[in-house]
Amino acid sequence: MVWRCSISKSAARIQLVEVEGTLTNFSISIPKEGTGRPLLSSLVRDINIETGLIPETVFSNLAKLEYLNLTDNSFDGLLSSNISKLSKLIHLRLGRNQLTSPIPEDIGLISDLQLLEMYNNSFKGQIPSSIGELRMLQLLDLRENALNSTIPCTNLTYLALAVNSLTGVLSLSLTNLIKISDLGLSDNSLSGEISPSFITNWTELTSLQLQNNLFQWENSTGDHYSLSV
Repeated sequence: MVWRCSISKSAARIQLVEVEGTLTNFSISIPKEGTGRPLLSSLVRDINIETGLIPETVFSNLAKLEYLNLTDNSFDGLLSSNISKLSKLIHLRLGRNQLTSPIPEDIGLISDLQLLEMYNNSFKGQIPSSIGELRMLQLLDLRENALNSTIPCTNLTYLALAVNSLTGVLSLSLTNLIKISDLGLSDNSLSGEISPSFITNWTELTSLQLQNNLFQWENSTGDHYSLSV
């Protein structure tokens, strides 16, 4: 069973099925494991009343959590490396907050993660290489940040890295994304040539966004053109 929660703005309380916690000064009081109460497997926060750091109690008291949705809030500051304590997570949604760099390398320890959304924050620097080790990951959405590293490759079907600070040529390892259906790399500073053979393996591709970069396209005669998609 998936436990859901709702937040009452007036009472500032998190209402759960058989589990109740309180929200006071942006900290959460939730029963720890071993209290005899059912453990929470889903925490969904749909009302944007949270600011400041994501409370450490989320990471320390919810080890069995599988679904965490903190989209559309005003959480800021660094994302704690203790996020890796949520080792059972399947979906992690942190989009549209004000979280800052870096993305913790330990996020790659959440081995069951299938969906990771961290779009529209203020993350900078490198995309952790550990994300490339998440073999279950299918959807990765990191658009609208200021990330500048090479792109880790997994078994993704959806990869969104638009509106970042990516530079250089596309890594040939992207050809290994044989399951990719939606690839968004627009509005970066990527450059170099894109040969038609580059996307030969993308047989499932239905959407490709490369506009507003510095790419060149090589046609079958060897001529080169600037690329606008």
